[in-house]
Amino acid sequence: MKNLITSLILLISFNVFSADQKIELKAFETVKLSYEEFEKFNVKIKNTSTKQIKVTVNEKSNGDQVKGFGLPGKNNAIVQVENGRELQLKNNSAKSITIELSFVERKVKKEDPKTEYVKFTLRNSSAKTIPLIIPNVMNPNLSAFSNSGVRLKIGQEILFKYKGRKRVLLVVTDDIKDGDKIEVSALRKERIKELESK
Repeated sequence: MKNLITSLILLISFNVFSADQKIELKAFETVKLSYEEFEKFNVKIKNTSTKQIKVTVNEKSNGDQVKGFGLPGKNNAIVQVENGRELQLKNNSAKSITIELSFVERKVKKEDPKTEYVKFTLRNSSAKTIPLIIPNVMNPNLSAFSNSGVRLKIGQEILFKYKGRKRVLLVVTDDIKDGDKIEVSALRKERIKELESK
């Protein structure tokens, strides 16, 4: 069984990245991607299938996941892969999936020195994917039993959809400290109870 799992993990390391490179993820396959261009560019991931894939950024040294999310079919995402880390794409479906990758310019935002940011983890300990909306940042899908590392400014809202409307799940405050883990599944349940009681 161990050999079977190992055979489904493919490591790709290229020095040259062509525009709109297509990568096929076979059924239940995980592909690890490492490019020199990750140092200067972000990577745009286009899921051309109708199936969701799991996108994670992991430490090369020990394989630990730094951040991750579910990318639904027919959707795009832009990801930054920092030095010493690799991009992993996982196909959890029983059919092959084609992914298109391209590099995009990494825009360095001039941050106001007075603006405070905090690094923390969004944790989904439930068995269901939780779609989130982080305005002006990203719209991640937290896969079941997964963690997603984020760096957000104080005052940033994190939203979720309830009965077709966007609702505030969490507002980042200085009560959240670097390294904290926020249990999104439990927080979402609490917010839904609050909304239903009104």
